[in-house]
Amino acid sequence: MHKNQLIPTLLLLSLGTPPLYAHRMNIFTYTEGNEIHVESYFNRGSNCMGCLVEVTDSAGQVVASGTTTEEGKWSFVPPKEEGLTVSVTASEGHRAEYTLTEADYPQSMNLSTLSEETSKVADSSVVRTSAESKTPNVTVTDQEELEAIVDRVVEKRLAPIREELRRMQVDEPGFQEIVGGIGYLFGLCGVAMYFMARSKKSN
Repeated sequence: MHKNQLIPTLLLLSLGTPPLYAHRMNIFTYTEGNEIHVESYFNRGSNCMGCLVEVTDSAGQVVASGTTTEEGKWSFVPPKEEGLTVSVTASEGHRAEYTLTEADYPQSMNLSTLSEETSKVADSSVVRTSAESKTPNVTVTDQEELEAIVDRVVEKRLAPIREELRRMQVDEPGFQEIVGGIGYLFGLCGVAMYFMARSKKSN
C-alpha cells in the first residue's frame, strides 16, 4: 500500500473502531416471584448472549449455573443462604459479577419453596356459607401467608422499575473507560502523525 493511501486508511480505522470502554459488561438482578432474574449486557446496549452464568456461595462453591438467552437473561431460584455472588463470563475474558444483598432475595418465608407455599394458601382458604344468608365468604387463615402473597405482587410490579433504574446507573461509561478511550484515540493520532511526517520527508 502506498504511503499516501495509508494515512486516510488509518483515519478511517480510528473513526470506525469503537473505544475500549465499549466492551465493558454490566450485570444486574431483580426479583419476581420466587426467582432472581439476571440480565447482562455491554454498555453500548448489546446483550450478552450465550454467556456462562454461575452463582457461588461464600465458600466459592457453584450452587447454580446456566447460559444467558439471546436477550442476555437467566433466572434461578436461590437457596436460602447469604453471600451468594452472581457472575457472567463472556468471550475474550469479559466478566462481571454482583453479590446479592438481603434486598435482592424474594420476600418470602422460604426462598426455595415459594410456589409450594402459595399453593397451600389457596388450599387453606376457607369458604364458609352462612346458614341464614347462604353468602360465601372467603378468608385466609394465616396472616403471614397473606403477607407473602402481597409481597409477591409488589415485587412483580416493582421489577420493571428496578430494572430501568439499574440500567440508568450503569449505562454511562466510568472514569477509567473514558480515560482509556481518550488514550486509544491519542494513540491512533500519533500513528497517523508519524506516517505523515515520514511522507513529508520522502517527498
